[in-house]
This record gives sequence, C-alpha cells and structure tokens, in this order.
Amino acid sequence: MRWRDVNSIGAAVAGLMPRILQRGPAKKAARRGLGFLREDLRPIYDAIANEVEARTTNLGIILNEAQIDRMANRKDVAWLAVGLARRQWKQLSKLLLGMNTILHNFLPSTTGIKIWRRVASERFRSRAVMDYVYHYEFLDEISFCPETRFELQLRFLFRANTVVSKAFKHLCSEGAIYLDISDELWSQMDCYLQDFILLAKETLHAFLTLLICQSADRAQELSSDLRGLIEQGMPDSVSSFDR
Repeated sequence: MRWRDVNSIGAAVAGLMPRILQRGPAKKAARRGLGFLREDLRPIYDAIANEVEARTTNLGIILNEAQIDRMANRKDVAWLAVGLARRQWKQLSKLLLGMNTILHNFLPSTTGIKIWRRVASERFRSRAVMDYVYHYEFLDEISFCPETRFELQLRFLFRANTVVSKAFKHLCSEGAIYLDISDELWSQMDCYLQDFILLAKETLHAFLTLLICQSADRAQELSSDLRGLIEQGMPDSVSSFDR
C-alpha cells in the first residue's frame, strides 16, 4: 500500500480497503464461496463483512493521515493520530480474534467443509507473520481432512493476528518516545498494516467457508454470537486456542 496525498486520502483509502480485502486469488475464492451461499445466509455474511471492512477502512484512513502529518514534519499531530490508530487496531484485532474463536467453537458440529484455497506466504510482508505462514503451509501440505485444514487456517489467523498486533504495538510505543518520523519506522508500520488487512480478509473468508455449511438454525446461532461480539466487545483474554 502506498501513502496517499492530502487531496485524495479519503476517497482513495475508502475505495482501496475493500479491494485489498477481496483482491488476487482471494477474490476468485470469495466469489466462488459466495456462489454457494444460500439467500438466507447472505444477510448474515454481509453484516459481518461490512463491519470488518468499515473498521479496516477507518484504520487505514487514520494511518494515512498520520503519514501526511509526518511528511509535513508535524510530529506531534502525526503521533496523536497513531495513538488513535492503535486504539482502532486493538478493537479490530479483538473482533477478529473473537470471530476466530466463535468459528473454532462451531467447527466440531460442522460437516461438508470445503477448502477453496490456502493462505499463501507471498501475500504477507512482515517476517513475524511469514514465519507462521511457512509453518502453516507445511502442516496444510501434509493434511488431507478438510476439517483439519480449516482448523489449521483458524489457528494460523489467531497466531498471526496476535503476533502482528504485538509487533505494531511495540513499534508504536518505541516510536512515540522520540516522535520518530524516520522512513524506516513508518515503512515498517505500513508493512504491519498490510499484513493486518490481509488477516482481516482471511478471517472473513474463513467465516464464509463455515457459514456455507450451516443449517438455517445453526446459521442464526452463529449470527447471534457474532452480533453479540460486535455489540458488546471482546474480553482481553481469548483462550479457545490456548487450551
């Protein structure tokens, strides 16, 4: 992702984020999955997808505005925006982790899982996330059960979200001390943002994969759990994957 100039930031980022969420091989897989989505399930998917995309777009806009202030040497203003972005990031990270946990809880009672594609390592940029992708790809390569492969995806998304969010938080904390406006730090921030956006997209794809397999009653249960997650927020500790 490239930083936007001040005259085009709002429109550019607002249009960019949904395309990032649905680009490349993921776009084809998402279309294929949506083709199998029953009409009664589409409003459930759309409600969650719109929420995630809206939050991702807001995060991107805030960080782009911070970049503009940095380039204008307005250090204080830039880092105030980064502070706001950190809070937005934390909320979105909790939402994605919560989605992962809910999907993981629904998996044992779900049949007919179909894996349209697997996560590709070349789509990520940060070393921390790529290391997890390599491990995931190896396990996926030797797994033949669709349910096992789907669980591997969920575990990867959970771990990668945790790792990249921790790295972003640490980078911002270090940079805020001296109001760092170096290209190196802000390029790394951009790297983490891109990976986080891709993880949001992958989480939506996992949600779609599971939703397709649900009966009407189970789909309503899944929808209710996810609505509660959005309306009430997530606790700081999400432990389903740490048992």
